[in-house]
Amino acid sequence: MLIDITKKLEKGIYVYPGDPEFSSNRICDTANGDVCTVTELSFGTHTGTHIDAPAHFIIGGRTIGSYSLDELCGKAVIIETSSPIITKDDMGDIEEGLILLFKTPCSSDSSLPNAVMTAEAAEYAVKRKVRLIGIDCMSADDMSDDGFPVHRVLLGAGIPILENLDLSNAPSGECRLLCFPLKITGAEAAPVRAAIEII
Repeated sequence: MLIDITKKLEKGIYVYPGDPEFSSNRICDTANGDVCTVTELSFGTHTGTHIDAPAHFIIGGRTIGSYSLDELCGKAVIIETSSPIITKDDMGDIEEGLILLFKTPCSSDSSLPNAVMTAEAAEYAVKRKVRLIGIDCMSADDMSDDGFPVHRVLLGAGIPILENLDLSNAPSGECRLLCFPLKITGAEAAPVRAAIEII
């Protein structure tokens, strides 16, 4: 069974401060006598559940369209934390080459402040050759820190960051991540449809 961990793209969805707002406009509609229904969408690449590629911060870094699906899917572990601050200790002695998905208190209470990774945790993830990092909030970094140390460490090591997940119905432990971003040529990020399969 698959568990959808994607947030809905809908009017009013929270976006990173300064990013384009999401909008949906019905430009023709069978209910109004048109021959077909067509919807126009407008949004930024970091809207809703999305994945950051290295090009988001790294000059010459990989763009999202350069990734194969095999690179963004695979064996994962959901790590549930009691604190919104993700530390090296939360990861423990993890197996090399895994995908890590962090379920923080934000999963059960969206009014809480953005959960964040520490730079030390990001460096440990690089050391353990983590393939991809996922988190259940808007950014893996402290949104008040315009240095973006976690993004720079992870993306600098070629580790994509999957952000704004809905892990509210996802149990902790091993799973398989299925992550399908829009295949946008030259883009630094893209919205995704993501799911997990318990293994």
